[in-house]
Amino acid sequence: MNALEYLKKYTTVALDSGNFLEVAKLHPNDVTTNPSLILKATKDKECLAFIDGVISTYKAYTTSEIINQILVHLGNEILKYIPGTVSIELNADYAFNVEESMEQIAEVLMLCNSFNIQDRVLIKVPATWEGIQVLRLARKKNVRCNMTLVFSLAQAVLCGESKAYLISPFVGRVSDMYTSLTSNCKKQNESLDVGVQFLEQVYQYFKHNNYNTKLMAASFRSIEQALSVTGCDYVTLSPDIFLDLKNTHRLLPTSVLSVSHIRKQPIDLKPIWSQEFFYRALKQNVNAYKNLINGVYTFRKATQELTQYIEKRVCVEC
Repeated sequence: MNALEYLKKYTTVALDSGNFLEVAKLHPNDVTTNPSLILKATKDKECLAFIDGVISTYKAYTTSEIINQILVHLGNEILKYIPGTVSIELNADYAFNVEESMEQIAEVLMLCNSFNIQDRVLIKVPATWEGIQVLRLARKKNVRCNMTLVFSLAQAVLCGESKAYLISPFVGRVSDMYTSLTSNCKKQNESLDVGVQFLEQVYQYFKHNNYNTKLMAASFRSIEQALSVTGCDYVTLSPDIFLDLKNTHRLLPTSVLSVSHIRKQPIDLKPIWSQEFFYRALKQNVNAYKNLINGVYTFRKATQELTQYIEKRVCVEC
């Protein structure tokens, strides 16, 4: 048994990829996509031809409409190779805008309906205050959301209370920022991984409070870190870590997540139901707030790069 097989015994494994050939080769259960992964996929000749084909077909459309076409066409292609779902990310420019987010969701779902894949698509929404309002509106339309960029228990709980289908706590990014700020502590205790501890905290809270929301641990830096959350509902892995796990035949010391007998005290939800107090509470967790803002910025940059790529290809077509 290799490490990937061990992980799959307890956890549903997803792949971070916009490359349908990669998906076909690695056989994950689910896939998560985003603009940066789609751009990365253009390095493969067959994926490049597929994406350029979509751009050529819809070159008369606006750039944002072409992006939606690429997201859905690529999602449909990926779904041919997996039994589970594909997560499609909203434009990060709308991370703080409820109305524009809902407009994009409506357009994406219309396209999904044309392929009859609406039941196998999750909409990735940043877990900002506005994103959580998008989640609440989307639920009324029976749209399932994958709430991404989760760095704090307050974000996670509000998503759980709002009945998100799935949330993605970013284990690696939490660890990255903590490690950069407390390198001495890290050296003193090599087993200390605040990102894993954060994931465990959310896991325990959700299980004790009977939330139906699933946890998809994301953003791993090593196979050891990925194996540390064995037992989580889902993990989503980069292709490199996916392959490293597959090629590791030594079972690393690890434990399976289980519900602790120690029940966490419920969070006072009244303050965080307000937009003002939500952000005030989040800013008190400096690392979580910085990670959220930086994450949105990174997602926006990737969308801008995809936009520029599309505009260049449209110009070539013209």
